[in-house]
Amino acid sequence: MPLMFDHVYYTYDASSPLPSKAIEDIHFTLNEPFFCGIIGQTGSGKSTLVQQINALLRPTQGKVIVGEFVVDSSKKKMKEIKSLRKYAGLVFQFAEYQLFEETVLKDVSFGPKNFKENEEVAVEKAKKALKKVGIPEEYFSKSPFELSGGEKRRVAIAGLLAMEPQILILDEPTAGLDPKGAQEILALFYDLYQNGTSILLITHDMNVVLKYCTSVMVLHQGKLLGMYSPLDVFYQKELLSEAEIDAPDLICLVEQMEKKGFSLNRQNIRDIESFVAEIKKMKGEVK
Repeated sequence: MPLMFDHVYYTYDASSPLPSKAIEDIHFTLNEPFFCGIIGQTGSGKSTLVQQINALLRPTQGKVIVGEFVVDSSKKKMKEIKSLRKYAGLVFQFAEYQLFEETVLKDVSFGPKNFKENEEVAVEKAKKALKKVGIPEEYFSKSPFELSGGEKRRVAIAGLLAMEPQILILDEPTAGLDPKGAQEILALFYDLYQNGTSILLITHDMNVVLKYCTSVMVLHQGKLLGMYSPLDVFYQKELLSEAEIDAPDLICLVEQMEKKGFSLNRQNIRDIESFVAEIKKMKGEVK
Protein backbone atom coordinates (compact mmCIF):
# COMPACT_ATOMS: atom_id res chain seq x y z
CA MET A 1 0.00 0.00 0.00
CA PRO A 2 1.28 3.51 -0.75
CA LEU A 3 1.48 6.59 1.39
CA MET A 4 1.07 9.53 -0.97
CA PHE A 5 0.96 13.29 -0.54
CA ASP A 6 -0.64 14.85 -3.62
CA HIS A 7 0.44 18.51 -3.70
CA VAL A 8 -0.53 19.13 -0.08
CA TYR A 9 -0.67 22.60 1.49
CA TYR A 10 -1.58 23.43 5.06
CA THR A 11 -2.17 26.92 6.47
CA TYR A 12 -2.89 27.61 10.11
CA ASP A 13 -5.69 30.15 10.71
CA ALA A 14 -6.36 30.18 6.99
CA SER A 15 -9.50 32.30 7.31
CA SER A 16 -8.00 34.81 9.75
CA PRO A 17 -6.31 38.13 8.87
CA LEU A 18 -2.94 36.55 9.76
CA PRO A 19 -2.74 33.12 8.11
CA SER A 20 0.43 31.11 8.62
CA LYS A 21 1.54 28.78 5.84
CA ALA A 22 3.10 25.66 7.42
CA ILE A 23 3.66 23.29 4.49
CA GLU A 24 3.54 24.06 0.80
CA ASP A 25 3.12 21.79 -2.25
CA ILE A 26 4.31 18.60 -0.54
CA HIS A 27 4.31 15.80 -3.09
CA PHE A 28 5.78 12.31 -2.66
CA THR A 29 4.97 8.60 -2.65
CA LEU A 30 6.31 5.96 -0.26
CA ASN A 31 5.58 2.28 -0.86
CA GLU A 32 5.18 0.15 2.24
CA PRO A 33 7.06 -1.06 4.14
CA PHE A 34 9.38 1.90 4.63
CA PHE A 35 11.57 3.36 7.37
CA CYS A 36 11.66 7.02 6.39
CA GLY A 37 13.28 9.83 8.35
CA ILE A 38 11.88 13.36 8.25
CA ILE A 39 14.49 16.00 8.99
CA GLY A 40 14.64 19.77 9.07
CA GLN A 41 14.99 22.66 11.46
CA THR A 42 12.35 23.46 14.09
CA GLY A 43 9.49 25.16 12.25
CA SER A 44 10.20 23.45 8.93
CA GLY A 45 6.79 21.72 8.91
CA LYS A 46 7.65 18.20 10.06
CA SER A 47 4.95 17.77 12.71
CA THR A 48 2.35 19.53 10.56
CA LEU A 49 3.15 17.12 7.74
CA VAL A 50 2.71 13.91 9.74
CA GLN A 51 -0.50 15.09 11.39
CA GLN A 52 -2.13 15.13 7.94
CA ILE A 53 -1.61 11.38 7.70
CA ASN A 54 -4.19 10.37 10.30
CA ALA A 55 -6.38 13.48 9.88
CA LEU A 56 -5.41 15.27 13.07
CA LEU A 57 -5.03 18.10 10.58
CA ARG A 58 -6.73 18.23 7.18
CA PRO A 59 -4.96 19.66 4.12
CA THR A 60 -5.91 23.19 3.18
CA GLN A 61 -5.32 22.06 -0.39
CA GLY A 62 -4.40 18.73 -1.98
CA LYS A 63 -4.93 15.26 -0.53
CA VAL A 64 -3.17 12.52 1.39
CA ILE A 65 -3.67 8.89 0.39
CA VAL A 66 -2.97 6.44 3.20
CA GLY A 67 -3.52 2.91 1.93
CA GLU A 68 -7.24 2.85 1.10
CA PHE A 69 -8.00 6.10 2.96
CA VAL A 70 -8.12 9.61 1.52
CA VAL A 71 -7.63 12.73 3.66
CA ASP A 72 -8.50 16.01 1.96
CA SER A 73 -9.88 19.47 2.68
CA SER A 74 -13.49 18.27 2.80
CA LYS A 75 -15.37 19.62 5.81
CA LYS A 76 -17.36 16.39 6.07
CA LYS A 77 -16.53 14.16 9.00
CA MET A 78 -14.59 11.11 7.83
CA LYS A 79 -16.61 7.97 8.57
CA GLU A 80 -13.41 5.94 8.46
CA ILE A 81 -11.39 8.15 10.80
CA LYS A 82 -11.12 5.54 13.56
CA SER A 83 -9.99 2.91 11.07
CA LEU A 84 -7.50 5.38 9.59
CA ARG A 85 -6.00 6.10 13.02
CA LYS A 86 -5.72 2.37 13.65
CA TYR A 87 -3.94 1.96 10.30
CA ALA A 88 -1.58 4.91 10.89
CA GLY A 89 -0.76 5.46 14.56
CA LEU A 90 1.02 8.57 15.84
CA VAL A 91 3.38 8.59 18.83
CA PHE A 92 3.75 12.16 20.06
CA GLN A 93 7.06 13.55 21.31
CA PHE A 94 6.25 12.95 24.99
CA ALA A 95 3.90 10.01 24.52
CA GLU A 96 3.80 9.30 28.27
CA TYR A 97 1.53 12.33 28.70
CA GLN A 98 -1.17 10.24 26.98
CA LEU A 99 -1.30 7.72 29.84
CA PHE A 100 -4.47 7.89 31.93
CA GLU A 101 -5.66 4.46 33.18
CA GLU A 102 -5.13 3.10 36.69
CA THR A 103 -2.93 0.18 35.63
CA VAL A 104 -0.43 -0.42 32.84
CA LEU A 105 -2.44 -3.31 31.40
CA LYS A 106 -5.70 -1.33 31.38
CA ASP A 107 -3.99 1.59 29.66
CA VAL A 108 -2.53 -0.53 26.87
CA SER A 109 -5.70 -2.57 26.35
CA PHE A 110 -7.85 0.58 26.05
CA GLY A 111 -7.07 1.01 22.34
CA PRO A 112 -8.12 -2.47 21.20
CA LYS A 113 -11.29 -2.21 23.34
CA ASN A 114 -12.06 1.11 21.68
CA PHE A 115 -11.99 -0.77 18.37
CA LYS A 116 -14.61 -3.23 19.66
CA GLU A 117 -12.27 -6.06 20.62
CA ASN A 118 -13.64 -8.17 23.47
CA GLU A 119 -11.90 -8.05 26.87
CA GLU A 120 -9.94 -11.26 26.39
CA VAL A 121 -8.58 -10.33 22.96
CA ALA A 122 -7.78 -6.76 24.02
CA VAL A 123 -5.85 -7.93 27.09
CA GLU A 124 -3.94 -10.49 25.03
CA LYS A 125 -2.94 -7.84 22.49
CA ALA A 126 -1.90 -5.52 25.33
CA LYS A 127 0.30 -8.18 26.93
CA LYS A 128 1.92 -8.97 23.59
CA ALA A 129 2.64 -5.26 22.96
CA LEU A 130 4.05 -4.75 26.47
CA LYS A 131 6.41 -7.68 26.02
CA LYS A 132 7.56 -6.22 22.68
CA VAL A 133 8.62 -2.99 24.37
CA GLY A 134 10.33 -4.80 27.24
CA ILE A 135 7.86 -4.17 30.09
CA PRO A 136 7.96 -7.17 32.49
CA GLU A 137 4.75 -8.88 33.60
CA GLU A 138 5.11 -7.76 37.21
CA TYR A 139 4.55 -4.18 36.00
CA PHE A 140 1.19 -4.91 34.36
CA SER A 141 -0.83 -4.25 37.54
CA LYS A 142 1.14 -1.13 38.50
CA SER A 143 -0.05 2.41 37.95
CA PRO A 144 1.71 3.81 34.87
CA PHE A 145 2.44 6.95 36.90
CA GLU A 146 4.70 4.95 39.25
CA LEU A 147 7.09 4.09 36.42
CA SER A 148 10.25 5.85 35.34
CA GLY A 149 10.20 8.24 32.38
CA GLY A 150 11.61 5.63 30.01
CA GLU A 151 9.16 2.98 31.20
CA LYS A 152 6.23 5.36 30.73
CA ARG A 153 7.39 6.01 27.17
CA ARG A 154 7.49 2.27 26.50
CA VAL A 155 3.99 1.77 27.90
CA ALA A 156 2.63 4.60 25.75
CA ILE A 157 4.24 3.06 22.66
CA ALA A 158 2.82 -0.33 23.62
CA GLY A 159 -0.64 1.25 23.70
CA LEU A 160 -0.26 2.11 20.04
CA LEU A 161 1.33 -1.22 19.08
CA ALA A 162 -1.60 -3.06 20.66
CA MET A 163 -3.79 -1.63 17.88
CA GLU A 164 -1.44 -3.23 15.32
CA PRO A 165 -0.91 -0.21 13.02
CA GLN A 166 0.46 -0.66 9.52
CA ILE A 167 2.23 2.71 9.73
CA LEU A 168 3.88 3.97 12.91
CA ILE A 169 4.53 7.72 12.98
CA LEU A 170 7.13 8.78 15.56
CA ASP A 171 7.70 12.40 16.57
CA GLU A 172 11.05 12.56 18.41
CA PRO A 173 10.38 9.24 20.19
CA THR A 174 13.69 9.20 22.09
CA ALA A 175 13.44 12.76 23.48
CA GLY A 176 14.50 12.78 27.14
CA LEU A 177 15.64 9.15 27.20
CA ASP A 178 19.12 8.11 28.31
CA PRO A 179 21.39 6.68 25.56
CA LYS A 180 20.71 3.05 26.49
CA GLY A 181 16.93 3.56 26.59
CA ALA A 182 17.00 5.42 23.29
CA GLN A 183 19.04 2.67 21.64
CA GLU A 184 16.63 -0.02 22.86
CA ILE A 185 13.57 1.88 21.61
CA LEU A 186 15.15 2.45 18.19
CA ALA A 187 16.12 -1.21 17.92
CA LEU A 188 12.47 -2.07 18.64
CA PHE A 189 11.26 0.21 15.84
CA TYR A 190 13.77 -1.26 13.41
CA ASP A 191 12.61 -4.77 14.33
CA LEU A 192 8.99 -3.72 13.66
CA TYR A 193 10.07 -2.38 10.27
CA GLN A 194 11.81 -5.64 9.40
CA ASN A 195 8.58 -7.45 10.24
CA GLY A 196 6.48 -5.32 7.88
CA THR A 197 5.47 -2.19 9.82
CA SER A 198 6.22 1.08 8.05
CA ILE A 199 7.99 3.72 10.14
CA LEU A 200 7.97 7.50 9.73
CA LEU A 201 10.50 9.05 12.09
CA ILE A 202 10.87 12.74 12.94
CA THR A 203 14.20 13.30 14.63
CA HIS A 204 16.95 15.87 15.06
CA ASP A 205 19.52 13.11 15.62
CA MET A 206 21.22 12.62 12.26
CA ASN A 207 23.21 9.65 13.58
CA VAL A 208 19.90 7.82 14.09
CA VAL A 209 18.79 8.67 10.55
CA LEU A 210 22.07 7.38 9.12
CA LYS A 211 21.88 4.09 11.02
CA TYR A 212 18.22 3.13 10.72
CA CYS A 213 16.43 4.92 7.87
CA THR A 214 16.12 3.62 4.34
CA SER A 215 15.02 7.00 2.98
CA VAL A 216 15.05 10.62 4.17
CA MET A 217 12.74 13.58 3.52
CA VAL A 218 14.37 16.99 3.90
CA LEU A 219 12.03 19.85 4.83
CA HIS A 220 12.87 23.54 4.92
CA GLN A 221 10.46 26.39 5.55
CA GLY A 222 7.49 24.18 4.80
CA LYS A 223 8.82 22.87 1.49
CA LEU A 224 10.12 19.41 0.62
CA LEU A 225 13.66 19.82 -0.69
CA GLY A 226 13.79 16.19 -1.76
CA MET A 227 13.72 12.52 -0.86
CA TYR A 228 17.10 10.77 -0.58
CA SER A 229 18.91 7.77 0.80
CA PRO A 230 20.79 8.60 4.04
CA LEU A 231 24.13 7.94 2.39
CA ASP A 232 23.30 10.35 -0.41
CA VAL A 233 21.85 13.24 1.57
CA PHE A 234 24.58 13.56 4.19
CA TYR A 235 27.36 14.09 1.65
CA GLN A 236 25.51 16.95 -0.08
CA LYS A 237 27.05 20.05 1.46
CA GLU A 238 24.90 22.60 -0.37
CA LEU A 239 21.64 20.82 0.48
CA LEU A 240 22.56 20.47 4.15
CA SER A 241 23.54 24.13 4.28
CA GLU A 242 20.23 25.20 2.70
CA ALA A 243 18.25 23.07 5.15
CA GLU A 244 20.46 24.18 8.06
CA ILE A 245 21.27 20.60 9.01
CA ASP A 246 24.58 19.25 10.30
CA ALA A 247 25.88 15.97 8.92
CA PRO A 248 26.16 13.05 11.37
CA ASP A 249 29.40 12.83 13.38
CA LEU A 250 30.39 9.67 11.53
CA ILE A 251 30.06 11.31 8.11
CA CYS A 252 32.27 14.18 9.29
CA LEU A 253 34.87 11.68 10.49
CA VAL A 254 34.82 9.81 7.16
CA GLU A 255 35.30 13.07 5.26
CA GLN A 256 38.21 14.08 7.48
CA MET A 257 39.89 10.71 6.90
CA GLU A 258 39.39 10.99 3.15
CA LYS A 259 41.05 14.42 3.20
CA LYS A 260 44.07 12.79 4.82
CA GLY A 261 44.33 10.24 2.03
CA PHE A 262 42.42 7.27 3.43
CA SER A 263 40.26 5.41 0.95
CA LEU A 264 36.99 4.27 2.59
CA ASN A 265 33.90 2.72 1.02
CA ARG A 266 31.26 5.24 2.07
CA GLN A 267 28.39 2.94 1.11
CA ASN A 268 29.40 0.46 3.80
CA ILE A 269 29.41 2.94 6.69
CA ARG A 270 26.14 3.49 8.57
CA ASP A 271 27.20 3.28 12.23
CA ILE A 272 30.29 2.92 14.39
CA GLU A 273 30.35 -0.88 14.00
CA SER A 274 30.37 -0.71 10.20
CA PHE A 275 32.98 2.07 10.37
CA VAL A 276 35.29 -0.11 12.48
CA ALA A 277 34.73 -3.03 10.10
CA GLU A 278 35.70 -0.82 7.14
CA ILE A 279 38.87 0.33 8.94
CA LYS A 280 39.83 -3.28 9.66
CA LYS A 281 39.21 -4.19 6.04
CA MET A 282 41.33 -1.26 4.88
CA LYS A 283 44.16 -2.28 7.23
CA GLY A 284 43.99 -5.80 5.88
CA GLU A 285 44.32 -4.53 2.32
CA VAL A 286 47.32 -2.40 3.30
CA LYS A 287 49.09 -5.46 4.69
